[in-house]
Amino acid sequence: MSDSQHDHLSRISTLWTQLFRAHGGCAEEARAAQEAIIERYSSTVYRYLRKVLGDADAADEVFQQFALGLVRGDFRHADPSKGRFRDYLKLSLLRLVSKYRRRAAGEPLGAEQAAASQAFQTEDQLTSAFLASCRDDLLDRAWAKLRDLESQTGQPFFSVLDYRAHHPQATSEQMAEDLSGQPGCRGATPAGVRKTLERARMKFADLLLDEVAEGLGSPTRDALEQEIIDLGLHSYCRSALGRRFG
Repeated sequence: MSDSQHDHLSRISTLWTQLFRAHGGCAEEARAAQEAIIERYSSTVYRYLRKVLGDADAADEVFQQFALGLVRGDFRHADPSKGRFRDYLKLSLLRLVSKYRRRAAGEPLGAEQAAASQAFQTEDQLTSAFLASCRDDLLDRAWAKLRDLESQTGQPFFSVLDYRAHHPQATSEQMAEDLSGQPGCRGATPAGVRKTLERARMKFADLLLDEVAEGLGSPTRDALEQEIIDLGLHSYCRSALGRRFG
């Protein structure tokens, strides 16, 4: 790995470090670390709870239990030697979901809740739902960063890649015609659109890999590759992995 690549990865703060800070040090530092963890995983956690519980109110209740547990120190005994932060988070949520279901046993269920209860009964089913929530949140974050990059630089990476995602069968000629009225794409040619699309895909892959790496601290190539395989993101990130590690 080149020095620049190593420096890039070493700047990424591990979520384990944030978790330790959330349960130690001064009150201000702990509060900042707690807020950072909630901000990072709130979308993933709520998306998962909404899916497996089938009810917004139930998801809100369990999410609040998750946040409360973080604040009061329930996670202080977490051990990074026993697995990834994502695995620990998954286990914590499985326990919260199980606790909620036991408490709610015997209560009447709405149609969506009943369907979710049937669909997500086993640990494997719950784990698959959690991984899907993680994957979807990482993709959303990468799209948001690509959109922000376009806003900051004027490079129409988001516009071109978003168009392709919604019109997978469109020809380069169609893309150039449809996008030519948008800022950054005026006067677009088929050849120019193809080149921009290629660059947009590369940038998206790099941003997505950054998001995955952020949850691992300073991962080795093998660890990072295994993570994108586990999350079902290998097809998106394979090229970025090669560029990052050479």
